[in-house]
Amino acid sequence: MHLRSLYLHQFRNYKEIYFEFDPSLNLICGPNAQGKTSVLEAIHYLMIGRSFRPGLHQDLIHIGSPSFYLEAIFCKHAVDQKLRIYMDGKERKILYNSTPLP
Repeated sequence: MHLRSLYLHQFRNYKEIYFEFDPSLNLICGPNAQGKTSVLEAIHYLMIGRSFRPGLHQDLIHIGSPSFYLEAIFCKHAVDQKLRIYMDGKERKILYNSTPLP
């Protein structure tokens, strides 16, 4: 399984950003406090359903925004899959392909 792309909307310090990943090697680099850990946190959140940082779900929402949205496309058993998570601070919605998950 490998991650093909990642889309973040109103997540942590990102208003909106899209990443594409290579199946072999990817580097995340940049100056301090520019969001490298936030990218890893978004991937972790999509995989586990919670942040690795302590705090509330509201802490993940970009300042001044009502919600965040994460979307990952990954390849599993040679088939592309899509995982989406929406959080408005009170309610979380998870869609795997087009199926809602509890």
